[in-house]
Amino acid sequence: MLMSAHRILFALLAFGLAAAAQAAPPDAGSNPTPIRAAPAGGDEILAAPVTISGGEASTADEETAYHAAFESFKNGKYEDAIRAFQAQVQKWPDGRLAANAMYWAGQAAYIKGDLKTALACFQQVLQRPEGPKSADAMLKVGMLQFQLNDDPAARATLQRVVKTYPGTDSAQRAQQRLDAMH
Repeated sequence: MLMSAHRILFALLAFGLAAAAQAAPPDAGSNPTPIRAAPAGGDEILAAPVTISGGEASTADEETAYHAAFESFKNGKYEDAIRAFQAQVQKWPDGRLAANAMYWAGQAAYIKGDLKTALACFQQVLQRPEGPKSADAMLKVGMLQFQLNDDPAARATLQRVVKTYPGTDSAQRAQQRLDAMH
């Protein structure tokens, strides 16, 4: 699918230009590292939807799985990272790191150019609206909706970011994108 220059620029601004492979593994309270934009296309790696709930303390096994998946991400093995993060969430849907895992699965899918999988992953992060990555995940949902030519949904989601997370960088970026949408 060919995207207009406006939509490509919008995507680059939405997801940042830094190489994700240089990111340090985030903890549950860290801010996300921006990723570089990926070319359109790519294989879809959709797993069955998972409900992320609870927020139990993570186990050592969950943390080990998370860090192993993040190593795949850092090493540019995005397909492996997506599968590992999704497997982690399947095994520990109530784990402390479940929302983070889905966030990074979304980042990896975006880098691969698999926008639909990225969107599904970021939407799952929003099942924990109090989570540290929720504002950024909601912003990315809006940006992906725009890239996927669903402008009404993108506008509604971006407005929700501004309303739900006032004063955050995500809200500021959402407002900038809303202003640019005309």
